[in-house]
Amino acid sequence: KSYFTFIDKTNMTELTLFRFKHSDDSVIGSMSIKTDKAEEFICYTLEDRVREVSGKPVSQWKIPGQTAIPAGRYELKKTWSNRFKKHTLQLMDVPGFTGIRIHSGNFSTDTEGCVLTGTGISDKSINGAQSVVHSREALAKVENRVYPLLQSGEQVFITVG
Repeated sequence: KSYFTFIDKTNMTELTLFRFKHSDDSVIGSMSIKTDKAEEFICYTLEDRVREVSGKPVSQWKIPGQTAIPAGRYELKKTWSNRFKKHTLQLMDVPGFTGIRIHSGNFSTDTEGCVLTGTGISDKSINGAQSVVHSREALAKVENRVYPLLQSGEQVFITVG
């Protein structure tokens, strides 16, 4: 008699970006990572303003360089960025958007639809603009969690909502 054990090699890790503090020019969120063991807060995020109109095509509500990506679930991959001259995390197949990345920055003027990271939310605003702080430190935390997973062949997804 022989017994076979089937091992599921389709390991997946899920990141969640929960948007919670909306303003005229941006939205603050929190990013967490969920594995088979636990869910853990990683950092805060800052994106351009959410302009999505449910049921309408992106072309009807997007203002280029000033609009957050649509809510949804996207695969993350480590790809080369010509803009940053290094590998970064890219959200794949975002409807109506190209080159959406997770990178450092503090204000909505530092992004054109991408997701910025921060260890905290600034209580001081410049001209009323929301901002995140210690962005590079937060980005390193995200990359240090996600890059080894991708290197091992695991799929990583982010759900934005």
